[in-house]
Amino acid sequence: MADAARTYTWNWYNSENPTTPFAGTAGYLNNLNAGTYIAIVADQYSCTVTSNQLTITDIDLATAVPQVADQYIPRYTSSTITVGNPQKGLYELLDGPTSGATVLDTSASGILHTPDVSQDETLYVGFTRGDCVSTLAPVHIKVFDSVRIFVPNAFTPNGDGANDRWHIIIQGLTKKIQVSVFDRWGTEVFRSNDPNPSWDGCAGGHPVSGTFVYMIAGTDYYNKPFLLKGTVVIIR
Repeated sequence: MADAARTYTWNWYNSENPTTPFAGTAGYLNNLNAGTYIAIVADQYSCTVTSNQLTITDIDLATAVPQVADQYIPRYTSSTITVGNPQKGLYELLDGPTSGATVLDTSASGILHTPDVSQDETLYVGFTRGDCVSTLAPVHIKVFDSVRIFVPNAFTPNGDGANDRWHIIIQGLTKKIQVSVFDRWGTEVFRSNDPNPSWDGCAGGHPVSGTFVYMIAGTDYYNKPFLLKGTVVIIR
């Protein structure tokens, strides 16, 4: 007579203490802590087979708040927002901080595009991965219509760490700019095409002092030319 058909049972055990099973014949693993586990399969004749070890680790489900920078753009243009700490998941650009906010753009890479912006406003970037949702990160968007230039009329390059350089602050995008400084005889002592120029008060490697004439010329984002003249005093 042929042997009766074999039947099997299998259970999961903690590999460090394989005495008490975690599951019955169904063999499912539920709500386990991190650790190393084995499955033992036995038939009705007490023959057993042990599986390879299965290691379960804790998974950090926390989602980091997106790191985003404020934007300064021309009016009626769009802006690209790049997340500084991208993760695997989905990013959303929202027009408000509430659950009813409108989704303006989505991205898996962390690069989001705004619609054309007509006035200063705050948008929000959120991140989701599965059921995990991050805190919304605000992005403050400032718009401008033309270039604004702020020029100090004096500075003191005496090495005390305060007001040692002549810093020109330019708000707005420029396509071309040139900053020139002349002494009282019309000799150019400083020139820069940097959109954020800074002068240490030296000419030809030597410190100078007195009153100088500056000229700032260029074209803005809209190809509109601008020209600004004035004087700056170096006090030592």
